[in-house]
Amino acid sequence: MRGFLGTLASVTVTAALFATAGCSSARSTTGTPPTVANYPAIVLDEHANQSTVRVVVGRRVELLLHSSYWTDFGSSQSAVVRADGSVRTLPTSQRCVPGGGCNPVLATFMAQKVGTAVLSASRTSCGEALRCGPANSHYRVTIVVTR
Repeated sequence: MRGFLGTLASVTVTAALFATAGCSSARSTTGTPPTVANYPAIVLDEHANQSTVRVVVGRRVELLLHSSYWTDFGSSQSAVVRADGSVRTLPTSQRCVPGGGCNPVLATFMAQKVGTAVLSASRTSCGEALRCGPANSHYRVTIVVTR
């Protein structure tokens, strides 16, 4: 019994030390933008179209649009929010007929400095041989970057 209690006490002390260490991370005072590890990505999809989103410098913003017909991803102010890598077409688990455009597309951006930028994408087709109307052909979200 004494061995069990000693082990239990050791585990409890170790767990308490890990919990305390995890809560007391050091903050940078050098004025450099925070890293991605400090701020997880914010993912925006079709529901964010025509909205305004506030993010902090260093935050990654991902546009995840659910059709492979979305193209021409961009930022109106690349000094404020810049593209971060290539646009990727992701696999899908749903059954999709050829030309259906079922694969989601992911474009990643990084908030660089305080300011405002509009992220956008466009498409002309909403399915094989189905032209998009004006309401479905443009995606725009305003990103306000703060400290």
